[in-house]
Formats: sequence, C-alpha cells, structure tokens
Amino acid sequence: MKKLLTTILLFSLAVTLVAKEIDITKSRGTDQESIVSLNPEPESTIYDPSQIIEITFNKALHSKRRGKNSISLMFLGCNEDDNNKQKREHTRLRQQCEQKFIHHKKLKNMCRKCSDKSKKHRKYRACKPHHVRGKVSMSDDKTLQFTASKPLAYGYYEVHIQGVRTIERKRVSPISYRFKIEKNSVETLNINQEDISIKEGTTIPLTLTATYKDGSTQSIDENLTWSIADESIATIDNTTLQATKEGETLIQASYENVSSQMIPVTVYIEINGYRLPPEPDESVNNSTLLGIDFNDNGVRDDVERFIINRYKDHHKIVTEIGFQGARAYQEILDNPLNSELHIKLQDAQECNFYFQDDAEEFGDPILIDEYMLDKYEWLELNTKERKEAFLEHDKTLSGGVYRLTPAPESKDKCNFDVDALLGGQ
Repeated sequence: MKKLLTTILLFSLAVTLVAKEIDITKSRGTDQESIVSLNPEPESTIYDPSQIIEITFNKALHSKRRGKNSISLMFLGCNEDDNNKQKREHTRLRQQCEQKFIHHKKLKNMCRKCSDKSKKHRKYRACKPHHVRGKVSMSDDKTLQFTASKPLAYGYYEVHIQGVRTIERKRVSPISYRFKIEKNSVETLNINQEDISIKEGTTIPLTLTATYKDGSTQSIDENLTWSIADESIATIDNTTLQATKEGETLIQASYENVSSQMIPVTVYIEINGYRLPPEPDESVNNSTLLGIDFNDNGVRDDVERFIINRYKDHHKIVTEIGFQGARAYQEILDNPLNSELHIKLQDAQECNFYFQDDAEEFGDPILIDEYMLDKYEWLELNTKERKEAFLEHDKTLSGGVYRLTPAPESKDKCNFDVDALLGGQ
C-alpha cells in the first residue's frame, strides 16, 4: 500500500510538471562520495532510444540489496511543443474524418473512436507521464543497470535509485535525477564543394555531409531536395550535377527540413582547349578603355571570345597569334603616348605573316590564310574613346622609320612557345 501511494504521488507530480516546461535540473543525492558515475549524466540530452541506465559505485554492493526495485525510471512527458503538435495532429485527423462523413451521422460519430485508436493518437497519449517497464541487472558487483523493455520515447525522464547498500552494509542515500532524450536529427547540411566550375555538357558528382545533434556525421546521397536558381544552366539528378548551358547559377540542397549553404555554379564553354571567359555585359565592358578581362590574361573578354570562336577549327598557334595582337592593342589603349608599344603590335603582325606566307620555306606548316588583325581590329576599337586613343598613339609614330623583319626571323617575333605547340599538333 505504501508503495502504491508513492507511485500515485510521483505520477501526480509528473502530471503537474507536463503542463509546463519540465525542469531538467532537478536532482537529489547525485553528489554522494560512493557514486563513481551516472549514465546518462544528470541534466544531459541524449539521442539513443536504446540507452541503458547505469550507476557505478566505488564499493561492491550487498547481494541482498540488489532487488528489481533498486532502480526505476519515470517518463515525465514530452516538451510542450511536441505535446501540442501531436494533440493538433490528432484533432486534425478527427476533423478530416468528420468532414468526409459530414452527411452520415453514424460514420461521423465513429471518427472519434477511430482517431482515438490511431497510431497518431497513441503517440499523443504517450506524451503523458508513466512508469517505464524494464529489467534491473548488474554488469559487475559495483554497477547497477536498468534496461527498458522497449526503446525509450523522446521526452523527459527521471531516474530513481533507492534501497541500495554496499557490501559493508553502508546505506546509499536515495538518488534521483533527470535527463532528456531527443531525436538525433540533422543539425547542419553541407555541400562539400565550393565555387563549382564545370564545362558545358559534362557532369560532376556532388558530395554532402549531414551533421547530427550528437556530433556524428554522415554522407548523404539520397532523399535530397534541390533548389536551382536557373534550371536552364544546370540540373541535378540525386547527387549528379549536369551542366546544360553557359552561365552562372546557385544551388542549395535540403534534407530532413535542413538546408545547406548556397553554392555558386559556373558553367563554361571550352573550345579547342581554351576556356571561354563569361560573356561580358556590353555596357560595363564598353564603359572603360580596357573593358573586362575576367581571367586576367591581358585580352579583353569580348575579343578573346571572338578569336577563340573564329579560329576554333585552326591550329592553336593561330589563336595564340590572335591573343598576341589583342594584348598589344590593350597595352596601346592603356598607354597611347608610348610609341614603343607599336613594336608589340608589329611583332604580332610579323608572326601572322610567317604562318600565312613563309612557314613552308623553313619546314613549318602554313596555318592561316588571312591577316588576322584586320578581322578583329573593329572590335578592339569599337567605341569612340578607344578609336581616339589609338589615333593618339598613331600620331606618336609620325616621322618614325620602321622595317619589316626578314622571313626567317619573323618566326621569332611570336611571343609564345611555337615549337611546343607545333610538337603537340
């Protein structure tokens, strides 16, 4: 009878507690010298529903004081949010059922009975305080264990240890403390790549890592939801990114209602081994003399794209000749009063002439049949300011004497490694 009254008292206390946020800090007798460890620890949050309650003492326990009631475990309740959420779900299911049979009184009345027996409702009822069934055992002569008969529900628990004596018949004062079990849910999701650059028409695998509340990590490769800012540029199938069109976009993954960071994706075009810089904004590109040079190679981006596309079916040497001339134009526009820069433009012309007219005489192939600078000078000088700067440079050449380099030496005017490129043809 005394034991029954104690149980009722504890249960009543727990019912009162569940009405408000449960105080997990409440404990008694946990600082006794005889206690070596408590697992789980007081006030702790754990994530394993199969947790075994374990208390280790510094002395062996008396054999007649290790009965089944030396440890008990009380479920105090869910946190307030969980409790209300499950209650709302139970109500929603019942109302959904009643609406379905709104014109059928008998079936409508059965909705309450049906929902009361549903798994959702049982979960709601499970939030109410109750004693946890389980078995008390000893892993050694100093350690008591309590193993629940089934996995523990998420919520607050209180451990009670009483009636324990050491082998020296020294009484251990009653012990009680609380802990909480939470679902080991995903806390953060991380896409392991950053600033992805991918060639148009190719694919790359994406790797993602989820970090859980208990600090553990796991690679995630399924059940992902992807957000892509511009799906015309890239698509994602599970964890495979497909580059479909040149451009820039952002991607973000979601897993178990947790979103990753946003990752920029750049899809680029590659022609004849050259990666095209992004198509520049015309108004921005033409607002200054030098324009935009995204890859910082000394060639303005619109000119670079033009040269690569125009000579995509030619030897790489032809493209390099175009780049040599384009760099000379940029230097002249940057410093039009420096007359010596004209020599750099002349060197590009003579390199052009060698592979246009003279190369076969010296054992090299003819690679081009046109004067290349004429084909893109209009683009180099496509604004009034650029034309005026180049004319200003021309004026500095007035009165100068310039001679063409003999054919055998004009090959040396190419400012790139001709032999290496010829060797790789």
